[in-house]
Amino acid sequence: MSTDALIWVSFAVFAGVFSGANMLINQYYKIPGLLMVLGSRLLSVAVMLPFALLIEWPTAPVYYLAVAATGVFAGFGDIRMYNVTARLGGGVVSRLIPLLVPVTFFSWFLFAPAQLQDYLAAPVQSLLIIAALGTCVYFASRLQTSCAVSREALKLMAPTILCYGLNGAFAKLALQNADLHAGVYGYMMIQTVIAIGFTGGYYLWQKQRKHPAEIITFRKHIDKRIWLACGLASFFWLSHMIFKIYAFSFIHNPAYVNAVVLLAPLWVILFYKAVGHKENADIKAGIGILASIIALVLLTAR
Repeated sequence: MSTDALIWVSFAVFAGVFSGANMLINQYYKIPGLLMVLGSRLLSVAVMLPFALLIEWPTAPVYYLAVAATGVFAGFGDIRMYNVTARLGGGVVSRLIPLLVPVTFFSWFLFAPAQLQDYLAAPVQSLLIIAALGTCVYFASRLQTSCAVSREALKLMAPTILCYGLNGAFAKLALQNADLHAGVYGYMMIQTVIAIGFTGGYYLWQKQRKHPAEIITFRKHIDKRIWLACGLASFFWLSHMIFKIYAFSFIHNPAYVNAVVLLAPLWVILFYKAVGHKENADIKAGIGILASIIALVLLTAR
């Protein structure tokens, strides 16, 4: 194995480990998702802010518009993700998150419709892609019929999967219009600031409702425990992003990095085995989804 290959594989594995860890945090701390997003994103801004003057910021307007959109999607998606992990556990959530890949795959054609012709010109590849998508749908339907926990998780996570999937397309659009280092830093910084603004607005809207879906009292929740949870979430998210984005720079096609990063559910399963945690969800169907998504990622590699 070459040095570059060893580096990108190692970085991608670490990115997957940190991704899995981020989905496990709130299974144990059970902090309201709104507070988790606000706290972790505020800490992330504090860490990144000193570097703001050290980079040459991108100049393309489309970059900022695309990143701003990801901030809204990430803010909403993260709130739900943390709430669902607190309720149903990180394991079942980690096995559903890969469903974002088909959403990204199809939504990207909105920005690059010409690429659709490339797939139509390769019928064998297109048939294999359809087979991978069909397999994914099959295992997702199994979750709906074979397991009450997985069925509930899929229903609750559907908006998050949609948001994360759209994020992938907008992130690709943004990073195509910026240099690597400045693009990555700007992406993380701007998305975080927008996510804080969106989450703060969402909190104020919830307070004005007669029967808010998520009642939060800051005085009640803000203590050492919540800051520890938010600190861990910030560390895991920043580490995941840094390892994943820089793994891209050591390989010609980022799809291979994504295939390794998507192994996060396996690290969660290994963690559960190490601590003796038993799941009630349909693990086999979740792994089936994971396998079909990884196949889809590799089949769409260019």
